[in-house]
Amino acid sequence: MLHDKDSLFLQGWADVGILPNFTNGRPLVIGYFARICPEKGFQNVIDAFIELRKSPGSPEYKLRASGWLGENNRPFFQEQSAKLKLAGLLVSAVKGRA
Repeated sequence: MLHDKDSLFLQGWADVGILPNFTNGRPLVIGYFARICPEKGFQNVIDAFIELRKSPGSPEYKLRASGWLGENNRPFFQEQSAKLKLAGLLVSAVKGRA
């Protein structure tokens, strides 16, 4: 299959092929919706997002994350937020209702 900057190829999907550029100049949004904890791999999403944003020539990406954050995982969340801040990618970390 052909790959170019105006196409997106989704690996792992059954023969979806090349999709047209559907961003209309807006950033691509990566979503995470699960419990915020190491067991669900939140740190992997953060690390991958940082790597994507550091890749030369890649389109602009945004990360939107939401999920339950237990008191015991607050230090973990703060560590992940610090990684984003250090990379210059933290826009806001909003705490929800307890």
